[in-house]
Order: sequence, then structure tokens, then C-alpha cells
Amino acid sequence: MLKYIDDYTVKARVAPFFLALLPALFVLYLWAPKAYEIKIGIGTAILSITISLISAQVGRNSGKRKEVELWKSWGGAPTTRLLRHSNIEFNSLQRTRNHKKLQLMIPDIKIPTFEEEQNNPKLADETYEACVKYLISKTRDADKYPLIYKENVNYGFLRNLWGLKNFGISISILSIILSCLYIGINWFKALYISPESIIVLLLCVVALLSWIFWIKPDKVRIAAEAYAERLLECCETIE
Repeated sequence: MLKYIDDYTVKARVAPFFLALLPALFVLYLWAPKAYEIKIGIGTAILSITISLISAQVGRNSGKRKEVELWKSWGGAPTTRLLRHSNIEFNSLQRTRNHKKLQLMIPDIKIPTFEEEQNNPKLADETYEACVKYLISKTRDADKYPLIYKENVNYGFLRNLWGLKNFGISISILSIILSCLYIGINWFKALYISPESIIVLLLCVVALLSWIFWIKPDKVRIAAEAYAERLLECCETIE
């Protein structure tokens, strides 16, 4: 089971899901503080691993579903867009150099000319996508390509956060309601509001505001384009 929980899985898939659940964990501390007094044993370890695997899958699936929508709104996947002749966001000289390098690395794939891309953009994009898949397959070694790995993790993390946005907002709202309920009950029973309950409520509010105002497509796009640029840079180093 542990082989499925690698560094990328933890940072890009598990972490977003647990961030979404964090307000609920804060509230759980208020309502059931003894729930945190769990003895560590084999059963607990297995449960933790199982939860991590499930959260990794949920985080990935949520992000992947949203990814298609994001790419469509951006005009295509960042790597594909950067390889297009028609793209004006990327240095044209570097793009030409990348095309030449890719043609040498993958001789059985013909990189389209500007005219060919204009005449058949769908085929051109499919060609660029095939090139990108080739580059990805050659740069999986995180030790050899640390910058690519770092940007890939960052993109995966933000993409999956975006995919979990509605879930995160729902959890935060529910946690705020439960926090207020806890405060209200304690005030009604003992005319007392504990400092920790106020802290938990504030943390839940901060979480809600973060999901609403910080988790946005533009942040995912910045990370995606940074990853795309780092990936294409490897055209210079792959033999």
C-alpha cells in the first residue's frame, strides 16, 4: 500500500483534500476532544494509510475533472499552446528551437509547419500532445529534473485545490455553523465562551474566505504555465 503514497501523492493529492477537511477537524476538536486521544497501533496505521489513499484518489479525480474545463477556457493545455506557431505568449525563437529538438528526438513524428498548423489545427495539437507525452515520459526522475518535478507538484496541488473548491467551501460553512452552535450552547448553559472555540470559529472563517477569494483559476494557470515552460526547457538537455 505504501508504494502508492509517494512524495507527489502526498503533496499534490492528499494535502489538498486534508486542507479541505481541516475546518471539520478543528470543529471535531471542540465537540469531541477525546477523539484525538488515539493510541498509535497497527490498526491506526492501516486506517491512516487507507484514508490517505482515498483522499489521494478524491483529490486527483476532482482536479482532473476540472482540468479539462480549465484547459478549454485557456485555449488548450499550456504545453500544447506553447508549442503552437500561432502562440504569441512564448518566445518564437525558442519555440522554433524546441520544434527542431523535438523533431530530432522523435523522428517518427513530423512537427507541423505554420501553414500545416493553420490548415489542420486539430492534427497539429495532437502532434504537440504526443511530443509532450514523450517529454513527460523522459523526465519522471525527480532527482535528475528537480525543477520540472517541483513545478509539477505545485501545479497538481493548485489544480486539485481548485477541483475541491465547492467541497472545501461546503465543509467550511458547515464548520462555521457547528462552531457557532457550540459557542451558543456553552453560552446558554454556562454564560461562558472558551477561547479555543473563538479561535476555531475564526480559523473556519479564514478557511472559507481562502476558498472563495484565493482558490481561483488564474492561480492554477500561473502554476500550469510555469510547469509547461520547465518541461519544454528539457528539450535542451534530453539526449
